[in-house]
This record gives sequence, C-alpha cells and structure tokens, in this order.
Amino acid sequence: MSDKQLTKHKKPDNPRPSRPERRKIVLTRTSHIRTELGRLYSEARNGEVDIPDASRLANMLSVLARIVESSEIEERVVALETTLKRGVK
Repeated sequence: MSDKQLTKHKKPDNPRPSRPERRKIVLTRTSHIRTELGRLYSEARNGEVDIPDASRLANMLSVLARIVESSEIEERVVALETTLKRGVK
C-alpha cells in the first residue's frame, strides 16, 4: 500500500471541536417563545452569546411569535364561530 493510500484513511491531527449538545426547544406557543427570548437575553447579557447573533435570533423569534399568535387567534375565532353556529340552531 502506498503512502498516499494510508493518508487518505488517517484521522486529521486537528479534529473539529465537538459541538455542545443542543437541547430541543419547543416554540409552539407564545409563552414558549417568551421564555426563549428571556433565556436568549440573559445569555447575551452574560456574554454567552454574541450580541449580533442574539439580535438575529431575537428577530427570528419575534417573527415566529407573530405567526404563532395569529394561529392561536385563528383557532379561537373558529372555536367561537362553531359555538355560535351550534347555538343558533
């Protein structure tokens, strides 16, 4: 076997640092998003997250909050309409 073939299978001397384990974040309700925004704010204030990164993430959470809020309102309106239709009969 040639030296070139051996080096192809050799592990790199400087492997990538392993990423910290990420927790699953549930963001299906506005209260979940509010909690995540608070956590993100604290991490940014403590220097655990760079401010520009925190700003981008907060913006995405804000957009998501508006979407979730609209969905929650839509569900409530449908439930009210259904209740009203049953009561009219």
